[in-house]
Amino acid sequence: MIRIVVLLFALAAANALGQAPPAAEEAHLSHGSQLLQQQLYEEAAKEFEEAVAQDPKDPRAHMQLGVALMSLGRDDEARKQFEQVHVQGAASRYVTYYLGRLDLLANDYPSAIGKLSSIAENPPFPDTVFFLGVAYTSNGNTAAGLKWLEQAAKRMPRDYRVHYRLARAYSSAGREKDASREYALYSQLRDAHKNTETAARDCTAALRSGPPATAFAVCHRMYDPNDPDKLTLLGQLFGDAGDYADALQPLQRAVQLDPGSFEAWHNGQADPR
Repeated sequence: MIRIVVLLFALAAANALGQAPPAAEEAHLSHGSQLLQQQLYEEAAKEFEEAVAQDPKDPRAHMQLGVALMSLGRDDEARKQFEQVHVQGAASRYVTYYLGRLDLLANDYPSAIGKLSSIAENPPFPDTVFFLGVAYTSNGNTAAGLKWLEQAAKRMPRDYRVHYRLARAYSSAGREKDASREYALYSQLRDAHKNTETAARDCTAALRSGPPATAFAVCHRMYDPNDPDKLTLLGQLFGDAGDYADALQPLQRAVQLDPGSFEAWHNGQADPR
């Protein structure tokens, strides 16, 4: 789920970087954004490359191309795109976040710490403090890493990655009881995540090929009135299939459970036209 949250935030961040582009560029940006949300990164990158070709001075095109390239593991190319945003005078905490992430992937922990710590008090994405904690622990500072990983666990209690990294940090600090608790949470949430991924694939296949009534029944196996992540994903799947009426109820319920969820609000208020 966190991947979807970050992608949606990335799109909002890119849209905040400039004015409306020309029609041709706007078409590429719009289509690329849709592909990015569907995790079709190769296709999205091609659309954003076309947008950059239409207007090389538009920082939003570079921003979104950077996100797509990073999702493909093309980190050096992604860095060039994010740095281009800086060159164009549109530097922001969103760009700092991605450059910090790239430093972490390159094992440049001091640089990652410098960038991510500069935006940790007002993070652009909910997992900023998680990556800052990982950077600190990877750099040998377990105490600082624990501080930020514990914050990440409060902000993203259902993200199994957080509990895994927190368990490792507790173990390094000699806090084996706390480590055992976090490892148990990690296993529980990881298994739940795998089950949700399977259910989401079944739902997507049913929406593409099955009759509406059958697709609705298959998809509603995911429905959990007490899990905002599953509800948001269910609403997004219905929305991606153009079934906005069925998308609305789970998204509204997700907002009730998690009022601070950008993702649920974003999808729940989207114009279906």
